[in-house]
Amino acid sequence: VNLEVLWAIYNFETSVVTCKDRPERGSTTLHRTRALEQHAVRLEQSEEKYRTVFAQANDAIEVVDEDGRFIDCNQKACEMFGYTREELLSKRLWEVVPPEFRDGIRARMTRVMEGGSEPLCEAIGLRKDGTRFAVEVNSGVIELEGRRRIISFVRDITERKRLEEELQQGRKLQALGQLASGVAHDFNNALTVILGRAELLSSAAPDAAASRRDLEIIEKAASAAGKTVKRLQNFARKREDRPRGEVDLNDCLHEAAEMVRPRWKDQAEMNGVVIEVGVDARPRRTVIQGERAELQEAFINLLNNSLDAMPEGGRISLSTEDWAGGVRVCVSDIGKGMTPEERERAFDPFFTTKGDEGLGLSMVYGIVERHGGEITIASEAGAGTSIRLIFPHIAERAGIQDRPDADILPSDGSGRILVIDDEEDVADLVGDLLRLGGYEVAVANDPREGLSRFRSETFDLVLTDLGMPGMMGWQVAWEVKELNSGVPVILITGWAVELDEKQIAESGVALVLEKPVQAKELLHAVRKTLREKGEDSANLIAKDVGSGLTS
Repeated sequence: VNLEVLWAIYNFETSVVTCKDRPERGSTTLHRTRALEQHAVRLEQSEEKYRTVFAQANDAIEVVDEDGRFIDCNQKACEMFGYTREELLSKRLWEVVPPEFRDGIRARMTRVMEGGSEPLCEAIGLRKDGTRFAVEVNSGVIELEGRRRIISFVRDITERKRLEEELQQGRKLQALGQLASGVAHDFNNALTVILGRAELLSSAAPDAAASRRDLEIIEKAASAAGKTVKRLQNFARKREDRPRGEVDLNDCLHEAAEMVRPRWKDQAEMNGVVIEVGVDARPRRTVIQGERAELQEAFINLLNNSLDAMPEGGRISLSTEDWAGGVRVCVSDIGKGMTPEERERAFDPFFTTKGDEGLGLSMVYGIVERHGGEITIASEAGAGTSIRLIFPHIAERAGIQDRPDADILPSDGSGRILVIDDEEDVADLVGDLLRLGGYEVAVANDPREGLSRFRSETFDLVLTDLGMPGMMGWQVAWEVKELNSGVPVILITGWAVELDEKQIAESGVALVLEKPVQAKELLHAVRKTLREKGEDSANLIAKDVGSGLTS
Protein backbone atom coordinates (compact mmCIF):
# COMPACT_ATOMS: atom_id res chain seq x y z
CA VAL A 1 0.00 0.00 0.00
CA ASN A 2 1.37 3.42 -1.01
CA LEU A 3 0.85 6.32 1.39
CA GLU A 4 -0.26 8.63 -1.41
CA VAL A 5 -2.86 6.10 -2.64
CA LEU A 6 -4.47 5.62 0.75
CA TRP A 7 -4.25 9.34 1.41
CA ALA A 8 -6.03 10.10 -1.88
CA ILE A 9 -8.79 7.62 -1.05
CA TYR A 10 -9.21 9.16 2.39
CA ASN A 11 -9.26 12.72 1.06
CA PHE A 12 -11.83 11.71 -1.52
CA GLU A 13 -14.02 10.33 1.25
CA THR A 14 -13.78 13.48 3.38
CA SER A 15 -14.30 15.80 0.39
CA VAL A 16 -17.72 14.38 -0.45
CA VAL A 17 -20.35 16.65 1.01
CA THR A 18 -23.44 15.02 2.41
CA CYS A 19 -25.92 17.42 0.92
CA LYS A 20 -28.89 16.05 2.78
CA ASP A 21 -27.36 17.33 6.01
CA ARG A 22 -27.43 20.88 4.52
CA PRO A 23 -30.33 20.97 2.01
CA GLU A 24 -30.94 24.26 0.26
CA ARG A 25 -34.29 25.87 0.99
CA GLY A 26 -36.73 25.02 -1.71
CA SER A 27 -34.59 22.34 -3.32
CA THR A 28 -37.27 19.77 -3.77
CA THR A 29 -36.83 18.95 -7.41
CA LEU A 30 -36.30 15.38 -8.56
CA HIS A 31 -32.90 16.35 -9.94
CA ARG A 32 -31.67 17.52 -6.53
CA THR A 33 -33.02 14.37 -4.86
CA ARG A 34 -31.15 12.12 -7.30
CA ALA A 35 -27.96 14.15 -6.82
CA LEU A 36 -28.23 13.70 -3.07
CA GLU A 37 -28.73 9.96 -3.50
CA GLN A 38 -25.69 9.70 -5.79
CA HIS A 39 -23.52 11.59 -3.31
CA ALA A 40 -24.63 9.25 -0.54
CA VAL A 41 -23.79 6.16 -2.63
CA ARG A 42 -20.37 7.57 -3.55
CA LEU A 43 -19.68 8.36 0.08
CA GLU A 44 -20.58 4.82 1.13
CA GLN A 45 -18.42 3.34 -1.65
CA SER A 46 -15.43 5.50 -0.77
CA GLU A 47 -15.72 4.57 2.91
CA GLU A 48 -15.89 0.88 2.00
CA LYS A 49 -12.87 1.19 -0.30
CA TYR A 50 -10.89 3.05 2.35
CA ARG A 51 -11.68 0.44 5.03
CA THR A 52 -10.89 -2.45 2.65
CA VAL A 53 -7.48 -1.04 1.78
CA PHE A 54 -6.85 -0.20 5.43
CA ALA A 55 -7.82 -3.66 6.69
CA GLN A 56 -6.17 -5.79 3.98
CA ALA A 57 -2.87 -3.94 3.65
CA ASN A 58 0.24 -6.10 3.87
CA ASP A 59 1.92 -3.43 6.00
CA ALA A 60 0.92 -2.30 9.45
CA ILE A 61 -1.00 1.01 9.36
CA GLU A 62 -1.09 3.20 12.47
CA VAL A 63 -2.89 6.49 13.08
CA VAL A 64 -1.83 8.52 16.14
CA ASP A 65 -2.65 11.99 17.49
CA GLU A 66 -0.20 14.76 18.33
CA ASP A 67 0.43 13.17 21.73
CA GLY A 68 1.34 9.81 20.23
CA ARG A 69 -1.89 8.03 21.26
CA PHE A 70 -3.14 5.34 18.88
CA ILE A 71 -6.43 6.39 17.26
CA ASP A 72 -6.69 3.63 14.70
CA CYS A 73 -4.73 0.61 13.44
CA ASN A 74 -5.27 -2.32 11.12
CA GLN A 75 -5.09 -6.05 11.87
CA LYS A 76 -1.56 -6.28 10.47
CA ALA A 77 -0.34 -3.82 13.11
CA CYS A 78 -1.89 -5.96 15.85
CA GLU A 79 -0.20 -9.10 14.48
CA MET A 80 3.13 -7.37 14.02
CA PHE A 81 3.35 -6.02 17.57
CA GLY A 82 1.55 -8.89 19.28
CA TYR A 83 -1.34 -6.91 20.79
CA THR A 84 -5.11 -7.03 20.41
CA ARG A 85 -6.71 -3.99 18.80
CA GLU A 86 -8.04 -2.83 22.16
CA GLU A 87 -4.59 -3.15 23.76
CA LEU A 88 -2.88 -1.23 20.97
CA LEU A 89 -5.44 1.60 21.01
CA SER A 90 -4.71 2.10 24.70
CA LYS A 91 -1.02 2.78 24.08
CA ARG A 92 1.23 5.54 22.79
CA LEU A 93 3.51 5.15 19.80
CA TRP A 94 6.76 5.10 21.78
CA GLU A 95 5.56 2.14 23.85
CA VAL A 96 6.06 -0.14 20.83
CA VAL A 97 9.72 0.79 20.36
CA PRO A 98 12.70 0.00 22.66
CA PRO A 99 13.38 2.60 25.39
CA GLU A 100 16.60 3.86 23.81
CA PHE A 101 14.72 4.87 20.62
CA ARG A 102 11.80 6.70 22.22
CA ASP A 103 13.34 10.19 22.14
CA GLY A 104 14.02 9.72 18.43
CA ILE A 105 10.38 8.74 17.82
CA ARG A 106 9.13 11.88 19.58
CA ALA A 107 11.46 14.04 17.50
CA ARG A 108 10.28 12.34 14.31
CA MET A 109 6.62 12.99 15.24
CA THR A 110 7.40 16.68 15.69
CA ARG A 111 9.06 16.88 12.29
CA VAL A 112 6.14 15.10 10.62
CA MET A 113 3.57 17.44 12.22
CA GLU A 114 5.59 20.48 11.13
CA GLY A 115 6.57 19.32 7.64
CA GLY A 116 3.64 17.13 6.69
CA SER A 117 5.77 14.08 5.92
CA GLU A 118 9.10 12.46 6.75
CA PRO A 119 11.48 10.42 4.54
CA LEU A 120 11.36 6.63 4.67
CA CYS A 121 13.47 5.36 7.57
CA GLU A 122 14.47 2.15 9.31
CA ALA A 123 13.77 1.59 13.00
CA ILE A 124 13.39 -1.10 15.65
CA GLY A 125 9.98 -2.34 16.82
CA LEU A 126 9.19 -3.88 20.21
CA ARG A 127 6.64 -6.68 20.49
CA LYS A 128 4.45 -7.37 23.48
CA ASP A 129 6.69 -10.30 24.48
CA GLY A 130 9.76 -8.04 24.50
CA THR A 131 11.37 -9.24 21.26
CA ARG A 132 12.81 -6.68 18.88
CA PHE A 133 12.53 -6.64 15.10
CA ALA A 134 13.62 -4.40 12.25
CA VAL A 135 11.00 -2.19 10.56
CA GLU A 136 10.76 0.33 7.75
CA VAL A 137 8.50 3.35 8.40
CA ASN A 138 6.81 5.83 6.06
CA SER A 139 4.88 8.65 7.78
CA GLY A 140 2.70 11.60 6.81
CA VAL A 141 -0.12 13.85 8.07
CA ILE A 142 -3.86 13.49 7.36
CA GLU A 143 -6.90 15.50 8.41
CA LEU A 144 -9.27 13.46 10.54
CA GLU A 145 -12.39 15.00 12.08
CA GLY A 146 -10.89 18.43 11.54
CA ARG A 147 -7.61 17.64 13.30
CA ARG A 148 -4.14 16.77 12.02
CA ARG A 149 -3.15 13.19 12.66
CA ILE A 150 -0.03 11.16 11.82
CA ILE A 151 -0.49 8.08 9.68
CA SER A 152 2.41 5.60 9.39
CA PHE A 153 2.99 2.56 7.23
CA VAL A 154 5.23 0.04 9.01
CA ARG A 155 6.86 -2.91 7.24
CA ASP A 156 8.66 -5.79 9.00
CA ILE A 157 12.07 -6.07 7.30
CA THR A 158 13.64 -8.63 9.66
CA GLU A 159 14.04 -11.23 6.92
CA ARG A 160 15.50 -8.68 4.52
CA LYS A 161 18.01 -7.51 7.13
CA ARG A 162 18.97 -11.11 7.85
CA LEU A 163 19.65 -11.76 4.17
CA GLU A 164 21.65 -8.53 3.91
CA GLU A 165 23.73 -9.51 6.93
CA GLU A 166 24.31 -13.00 5.53
CA LEU A 167 25.42 -11.47 2.23
CA GLN A 168 27.75 -9.08 4.03
CA GLN A 169 29.14 -11.90 6.15
CA GLY A 170 29.63 -13.99 3.03
CA ARG A 171 31.63 -11.17 1.44
CA LYS A 172 33.78 -10.86 4.55
CA LEU A 173 34.44 -14.60 4.57
CA GLN A 174 35.26 -14.50 0.87
CA ALA A 175 37.75 -11.67 1.41
CA LEU A 176 39.25 -13.51 4.37
CA GLY A 177 39.50 -16.69 2.32
CA GLN A 178 41.29 -14.87 -0.49
CA LEU A 179 43.70 -13.33 2.00
CA ALA A 180 44.29 -16.70 3.67
CA SER A 181 44.95 -18.37 0.32
CA GLY A 182 47.53 -15.78 -0.67
CA VAL A 183 49.31 -15.93 2.67
CA ALA A 184 49.12 -19.71 2.83
CA HIS A 185 50.96 -20.23 -0.44
CA ASP A 186 54.10 -18.42 0.70
CA PHE A 187 53.80 -19.48 4.33
CA ASN A 188 53.38 -23.16 3.50
CA ASN A 189 56.36 -23.07 1.14
CA ALA A 190 58.53 -21.74 3.97
CA LEU A 191 57.16 -24.32 6.41
CA THR A 192 57.80 -27.11 3.91
CA VAL A 193 61.48 -26.16 3.75
CA ILE A 194 61.81 -25.79 7.53
CA LEU A 195 60.04 -29.05 8.27
CA GLY A 196 61.73 -31.05 5.55
CA ARG A 197 65.25 -29.88 6.34
CA ALA A 198 64.69 -30.58 10.03
CA GLU A 199 63.61 -34.13 9.16
CA LEU A 200 66.65 -34.63 6.97
CA LEU A 201 68.99 -33.40 9.73
CA SER A 202 67.21 -35.53 12.30
CA SER A 203 67.61 -38.63 10.14
CA ALA A 204 71.29 -37.84 9.40
CA ALA A 205 72.26 -37.42 13.08
CA PRO A 206 70.74 -40.40 14.95
CA ASP A 207 73.28 -40.33 17.78
CA ALA A 208 73.17 -36.63 18.66
CA ALA A 209 70.39 -36.68 21.25
CA ALA A 210 70.50 -32.97 22.01
CA SER A 211 70.45 -32.02 18.36
CA ARG A 212 67.62 -34.43 17.69
CA ARG A 213 65.64 -32.87 20.52
CA ASP A 214 66.08 -29.40 19.03
CA LEU A 215 65.14 -30.64 15.59
CA GLU A 216 62.03 -32.36 16.94
CA ILE A 217 60.98 -29.06 18.50
CA ILE A 218 61.44 -27.36 15.12
CA GLU A 219 59.37 -30.06 13.45
CA LYS A 220 56.55 -29.74 15.99
CA ALA A 221 56.51 -25.94 15.70
CA ALA A 222 56.43 -26.07 11.90
CA SER A 223 53.69 -28.71 11.94
CA ALA A 224 51.62 -26.63 14.37
CA ALA A 225 52.04 -23.54 12.18
CA GLY A 226 50.93 -25.53 9.15
CA LYS A 227 47.81 -26.71 10.98
CA THR A 228 47.03 -23.10 11.94
CA VAL A 229 47.07 -22.08 8.29
CA LYS A 230 44.90 -25.05 7.37
CA ARG A 231 42.34 -24.17 10.06
CA LEU A 232 42.19 -20.59 8.80
CA GLN A 233 41.68 -21.78 5.23
CA ASN A 234 39.02 -24.31 6.26
CA PHE A 235 37.14 -21.75 8.32
CA ALA A 236 37.27 -18.88 5.84
CA ARG A 237 36.66 -20.53 2.47
CA LYS A 238 33.41 -20.07 0.59
CA ARG A 239 30.51 -22.41 1.37
CA GLU A 240 29.83 -23.84 -2.06
CA ASP A 241 28.11 -27.07 -2.93
CA ARG A 242 30.99 -29.46 -3.35
CA PRO A 243 31.55 -33.20 -2.83
CA ARG A 244 31.86 -34.00 0.85
CA GLY A 245 34.91 -35.75 2.18
CA GLU A 246 35.79 -37.83 5.21
CA VAL A 247 35.91 -35.78 8.39
CA ASP A 248 37.24 -37.00 11.73
CA LEU A 249 35.04 -35.43 14.41
CA ASN A 250 37.74 -35.92 17.04
CA ASP A 251 40.15 -33.87 14.94
CA CYS A 252 37.46 -31.22 14.42
CA LEU A 253 36.86 -30.90 18.16
CA HIS A 254 40.57 -30.56 18.92
CA GLU A 255 40.99 -27.96 16.18
CA ALA A 256 37.93 -25.98 17.32
CA ALA A 257 39.28 -25.89 20.88
CA GLU A 258 42.63 -24.64 19.57
CA MET A 259 41.02 -21.94 17.44
CA VAL A 260 39.09 -20.60 20.43
CA ARG A 261 42.12 -20.93 22.77
CA PRO A 262 42.96 -17.18 22.67
CA ARG A 263 39.59 -16.51 24.28
CA TRP A 264 39.31 -19.31 26.87
CA LYS A 265 42.99 -19.31 27.76
CA ASP A 266 44.87 -16.06 27.07
CA GLN A 267 42.03 -13.53 27.36
CA ALA A 268 40.48 -15.32 30.35
CA GLU A 269 43.77 -15.42 32.26
CA MET A 270 44.34 -11.72 31.59
CA ASN A 271 40.95 -11.08 33.24
CA GLY A 272 41.76 -13.32 36.20
CA VAL A 273 39.31 -16.03 35.09
CA VAL A 274 40.15 -19.73 34.96
CA ILE A 275 38.45 -21.77 32.22
CA GLU A 276 39.24 -25.40 31.46
CA VAL A 277 38.42 -27.01 28.13
CA GLY A 278 38.71 -30.78 28.02
CA VAL A 279 38.35 -33.08 24.99
CA ASP A 280 37.37 -36.69 25.70
CA ALA A 281 37.57 -38.58 22.40
CA ARG A 282 36.71 -42.17 23.26
CA PRO A 283 35.52 -43.96 20.10
CA ARG A 284 38.11 -45.43 17.76
CA ARG A 285 36.12 -44.50 14.66
CA THR A 286 34.66 -41.00 14.46
CA VAL A 287 34.93 -40.43 10.72
CA ILE A 288 31.79 -39.21 8.91
CA GLN A 289 30.96 -37.88 5.46
CA GLY A 290 30.76 -34.13 5.80
CA GLU A 291 32.03 -30.60 5.21
CA ARG A 292 34.93 -29.97 7.59
CA ALA A 293 34.70 -26.16 7.53
CA GLU A 294 30.99 -26.19 8.43
CA LEU A 295 31.45 -28.67 11.26
CA GLN A 296 34.30 -26.61 12.72
CA GLU A 297 32.14 -23.51 12.49
CA ALA A 298 29.38 -25.29 14.42
CA PHE A 299 31.74 -26.47 17.19
CA ILE A 300 33.33 -23.02 17.47
CA ASN A 301 29.88 -21.46 17.82
CA LEU A 302 28.98 -23.90 20.62
CA LEU A 303 32.27 -23.22 22.41
CA ASN A 304 31.70 -19.47 22.25
CA ASN A 305 28.17 -19.90 23.61
CA SER A 306 29.55 -21.88 26.55
CA LEU A 307 32.18 -19.21 27.21
CA ASP A 308 29.49 -16.52 27.18
CA ALA A 309 27.56 -18.53 29.77
CA MET A 310 30.58 -18.72 32.14
CA PRO A 311 31.84 -15.14 32.73
CA GLU A 312 33.25 -16.19 36.12
CA GLY A 313 35.05 -19.24 34.73
CA GLY A 314 34.43 -22.98 34.86
CA ARG A 315 34.85 -26.07 32.72
CA ILE A 316 33.74 -26.96 29.21
CA SER A 317 33.73 -30.62 28.19
CA LEU A 318 33.90 -31.81 24.59
CA SER A 319 33.35 -35.50 24.01
CA THR A 320 32.51 -38.09 21.38
CA GLU A 321 30.97 -41.54 21.82
CA ASP A 322 29.50 -44.32 19.74
CA TRP A 323 25.76 -43.88 19.47
CA ALA A 324 23.23 -46.02 17.60
CA GLY A 325 25.41 -46.69 14.59
CA GLY A 326 26.74 -43.15 14.49
CA VAL A 327 28.74 -40.69 16.56
CA ARG A 328 27.39 -38.45 19.29
CA VAL A 329 29.26 -35.23 20.06
CA CYS A 330 28.55 -33.51 23.36
CA VAL A 331 29.50 -29.92 24.31
CA SER A 332 28.76 -29.27 28.00
CA ASP A 333 29.40 -26.37 30.34
CA ILE A 334 28.61 -25.41 33.95
CA GLY A 335 27.30 -21.96 33.04
CA LYS A 336 24.06 -20.17 33.78
CA GLY A 337 21.92 -22.58 31.72
CA MET A 338 18.58 -21.88 30.06
CA THR A 339 15.02 -21.41 31.19
CA PRO A 340 12.31 -23.62 29.60
CA GLU A 341 11.27 -20.67 27.43
CA GLU A 342 14.83 -20.11 26.25
CA ARG A 343 15.27 -23.80 25.45
CA GLU A 344 12.09 -23.79 23.41
CA ARG A 345 13.26 -20.85 21.27
CA ALA A 346 16.97 -21.67 21.19
CA PHE A 347 16.95 -22.67 17.52
CA ASP A 348 14.88 -19.71 16.33
CA PRO A 349 16.82 -17.36 14.01
CA PHE A 350 17.92 -14.16 15.74
CA PHE A 351 16.83 -15.39 19.18
CA THR A 352 19.52 -14.53 21.70
CA THR A 353 19.91 -14.01 25.42
CA LYS A 354 23.15 -12.04 25.01
CA GLY A 355 21.73 -8.67 23.96
CA ASP A 356 22.95 -8.82 20.35
CA GLU A 357 21.51 -10.22 17.17
CA GLY A 358 22.84 -13.20 15.23
CA LEU A 359 22.01 -16.61 13.85
CA GLY A 360 23.19 -18.33 17.06
CA LEU A 361 22.13 -21.94 17.49
CA SER A 362 19.93 -21.80 14.40
CA MET A 363 23.14 -21.81 12.34
CA VAL A 364 24.39 -24.89 14.22
CA TYR A 365 21.02 -26.55 13.72
CA GLY A 366 21.23 -25.94 9.96
CA ILE A 367 24.72 -27.44 9.72
CA VAL A 368 23.74 -30.55 11.69
CA GLU A 369 20.58 -30.98 9.60
CA ARG A 370 22.57 -30.70 6.35
CA HIS A 371 24.75 -33.55 7.63
CA GLY A 372 21.70 -35.73 8.29
CA GLY A 373 22.14 -35.42 12.04
CA GLU A 374 20.13 -34.45 15.11
CA ILE A 375 20.70 -31.86 17.82
CA THR A 376 19.19 -31.70 21.31
CA ILE A 377 19.59 -29.44 24.33
CA ALA A 378 19.64 -30.44 27.99
CA SER A 379 19.74 -27.39 30.23
CA GLU A 380 18.30 -25.86 33.37
CA ALA A 381 18.65 -22.34 34.70
CA GLY A 382 21.71 -22.20 36.95
CA ALA A 383 22.72 -25.80 36.18
CA GLY A 384 24.66 -25.54 32.93
CA THR A 385 23.94 -26.65 29.38
CA SER A 386 24.71 -29.75 27.37
CA ILE A 387 24.32 -29.70 23.57
CA ARG A 388 24.28 -33.14 21.94
CA LEU A 389 24.81 -33.65 18.22
CA ILE A 390 24.34 -37.07 16.60
CA PHE A 391 25.88 -37.76 13.19
CA PRO A 392 25.12 -40.91 11.16
CA HIS A 393 27.06 -42.93 8.65
CA ILE A 394 30.43 -43.65 10.18
CA ALA A 395 32.98 -44.20 7.44
CA GLU A 396 36.26 -46.05 7.54
CA ARG A 397 39.47 -44.16 6.89
CA ALA A 398 39.90 -45.73 3.48
CA GLY A 399 43.34 -45.21 1.98
CA ILE A 400 44.64 -43.15 4.90
CA GLN A 401 47.57 -44.63 6.76
CA ASP A 402 48.86 -43.77 10.18
CA ARG A 403 51.95 -41.63 9.96
CA PRO A 404 55.08 -43.77 10.42
CA ASP A 405 57.78 -42.90 12.91
CA ALA A 406 59.76 -39.90 11.71
CA ASP A 407 63.19 -41.34 12.49
CA ILE A 408 63.04 -44.14 9.90
CA LEU A 409 62.84 -43.08 6.26
CA PRO A 410 62.20 -45.66 3.51
CA SER A 411 65.12 -45.98 1.13
CA ASP A 412 64.07 -48.80 -1.16
CA GLY A 413 62.37 -46.80 -3.89
CA SER A 414 63.17 -47.07 -7.56
CA GLY A 415 62.18 -44.97 -10.53
CA ARG A 416 62.84 -41.62 -12.15
CA ILE A 417 60.86 -38.60 -10.94
CA LEU A 418 60.49 -35.06 -12.32
CA VAL A 419 59.92 -32.31 -9.73
CA ILE A 420 58.50 -28.96 -10.95
CA ASP A 421 58.27 -26.02 -8.51
CA ASP A 422 59.07 -22.34 -9.05
CA GLU A 423 60.30 -22.07 -5.44
CA GLU A 424 63.90 -23.23 -5.69
CA ASP A 425 64.26 -24.12 -2.00
CA VAL A 426 61.10 -26.21 -2.06
CA ALA A 427 62.06 -27.99 -5.28
CA ASP A 428 65.54 -28.79 -3.95
CA LEU A 429 64.09 -30.07 -0.68
CA VAL A 430 61.61 -32.37 -2.43
CA GLY A 431 64.41 -33.61 -4.66
CA ASP A 432 66.68 -34.36 -1.69
CA LEU A 433 63.91 -36.21 0.13
CA LEU A 434 63.17 -38.34 -2.93
CA ARG A 435 66.87 -39.13 -3.45
CA LEU A 436 67.02 -40.19 0.20
CA GLY A 437 64.21 -42.59 -0.66
CA GLY A 438 66.29 -44.15 -3.43
CA TYR A 439 64.78 -42.38 -6.46
CA GLU A 440 66.52 -40.69 -9.36
CA VAL A 441 65.33 -37.08 -9.50
CA ALA A 442 65.35 -34.21 -12.01
CA VAL A 443 64.35 -30.73 -10.79
CA ALA A 444 62.90 -27.84 -12.82
CA ASN A 445 62.06 -24.39 -11.43
CA ASP A 446 59.98 -23.39 -14.43
CA PRO A 447 56.93 -25.37 -15.63
CA ARG A 448 57.82 -24.93 -19.32
CA GLU A 449 61.36 -26.12 -18.66
CA GLY A 450 59.91 -29.12 -16.82
CA LEU A 451 57.62 -30.03 -19.72
CA SER A 452 60.50 -29.66 -22.15
CA ARG A 453 62.50 -32.17 -20.13
CA PHE A 454 59.48 -34.48 -19.96
CA ARG A 455 59.28 -34.49 -23.78
CA SER A 456 62.96 -35.38 -24.21
CA GLU A 457 63.54 -37.70 -21.23
CA THR A 458 61.83 -40.67 -19.61
CA PHE A 459 60.12 -40.32 -16.20
CA ASP A 460 57.97 -42.63 -14.10
CA LEU A 461 56.26 -39.87 -12.08
CA VAL A 462 55.83 -36.07 -12.06
CA LEU A 463 55.47 -33.94 -8.92
CA THR A 464 54.34 -30.37 -9.57
CA ASP A 465 53.40 -27.30 -7.56
CA LEU A 466 49.96 -25.75 -8.19
CA GLY A 467 50.55 -21.98 -8.13
CA MET A 468 53.36 -21.06 -10.48
CA PRO A 469 53.91 -18.01 -12.73
CA GLY A 470 53.00 -18.53 -16.36
CA MET A 471 51.47 -21.97 -15.95
CA MET A 472 49.40 -23.56 -13.20
CA GLY A 473 49.93 -27.10 -11.96
CA TRP A 474 46.63 -28.11 -13.61
CA GLN A 475 48.05 -27.21 -17.01
CA VAL A 476 51.22 -29.15 -16.28
CA ALA A 477 49.14 -32.23 -15.43
CA TRP A 478 47.09 -31.90 -18.63
CA GLU A 479 50.23 -31.55 -20.76
CA VAL A 480 51.84 -34.58 -19.10
CA LYS A 481 48.72 -36.68 -19.73
CA GLU A 482 48.61 -35.54 -23.35
CA LEU A 483 52.24 -36.55 -23.86
CA ASN A 484 52.09 -39.84 -21.90
CA SER A 485 48.87 -40.87 -20.21
CA GLY A 486 50.64 -43.65 -18.32
CA VAL A 487 52.75 -41.27 -16.17
CA PRO A 488 50.94 -40.26 -12.95
CA VAL A 489 51.06 -36.70 -11.61
CA ILE A 490 51.13 -35.73 -7.93
CA LEU A 491 50.12 -32.16 -7.07
CA ILE A 492 51.83 -30.50 -4.08
CA THR A 493 50.07 -27.34 -2.90
CA GLY A 494 49.19 -25.14 0.05
CA TRP A 495 45.71 -24.62 -1.41
CA ALA A 496 44.48 -28.20 -1.05
CA VAL A 497 41.49 -27.21 1.12
CA GLU A 498 40.13 -25.12 -1.76
CA LEU A 499 40.17 -27.97 -4.29
CA ASP A 500 37.27 -30.30 -4.91
CA GLU A 501 37.24 -33.89 -6.09
CA LYS A 502 35.70 -33.05 -9.47
CA GLN A 503 38.43 -30.55 -10.27
CA ILE A 504 41.12 -33.06 -9.26
CA ALA A 505 39.56 -35.87 -11.31
CA GLU A 506 39.19 -33.74 -14.45
CA SER A 507 42.84 -32.67 -14.28
CA GLY A 508 44.15 -36.23 -14.33
CA VAL A 509 46.02 -35.69 -11.06
CA ALA A 510 46.57 -38.98 -9.20
CA LEU A 511 47.04 -37.48 -5.73
CA VAL A 512 47.17 -34.14 -3.93
CA LEU A 513 49.66 -33.52 -1.13
CA GLU A 514 49.13 -30.54 1.14
CA LYS A 515 52.01 -28.30 2.14
CA PRO A 516 53.84 -28.34 4.44
CA VAL A 517 54.48 -31.93 3.40
CA GLN A 518 56.58 -34.16 5.65
CA ALA A 519 59.19 -36.63 4.43
CA LYS A 520 57.23 -39.74 5.39
CA GLU A 521 54.05 -38.46 3.76
CA LEU A 522 55.89 -37.60 0.56
CA LEU A 523 57.80 -40.89 0.26
CA HIS A 524 54.81 -43.06 1.10
CA ALA A 525 52.63 -41.16 -1.40
CA VAL A 526 55.26 -41.62 -4.14
CA ARG A 527 55.72 -45.32 -3.35
CA LYS A 528 51.93 -45.88 -3.33
CA THR A 529 51.40 -44.02 -6.63
CA LEU A 530 54.19 -45.88 -8.41
CA ARG A 531 52.95 -49.21 -7.06
CA GLU A 532 49.43 -48.51 -8.37
CA LYS A 533 50.93 -47.48 -11.72
CA GLY A 534 52.77 -50.81 -11.89
CA GLU A 535 49.63 -52.75 -11.04
CA ASP A 536 47.67 -50.92 -13.74
CA SER A 537 50.38 -51.70 -16.32
CA ALA A 538 50.43 -55.37 -15.32
CA ASN A 539 46.66 -55.60 -15.63
CA LEU A 540 46.79 -53.95 -19.04
CA ILE A 541 49.46 -56.40 -20.26
CA ALA A 542 47.48 -59.36 -18.93
CA LYS A 543 44.38 -58.06 -20.68
CA ASP A 544 46.24 -57.67 -23.99
CA VAL A 545 47.75 -61.16 -23.68
CA GLY A 546 44.33 -62.62 -22.90
CA SER A 547 42.83 -60.87 -25.90
CA GLY A 548 45.58 -62.27 -28.12
CA LEU A 549 45.04 -65.82 -26.89
CA THR A 550 41.30 -65.49 -27.44
CA SER A 551 41.72 -64.22 -30.95
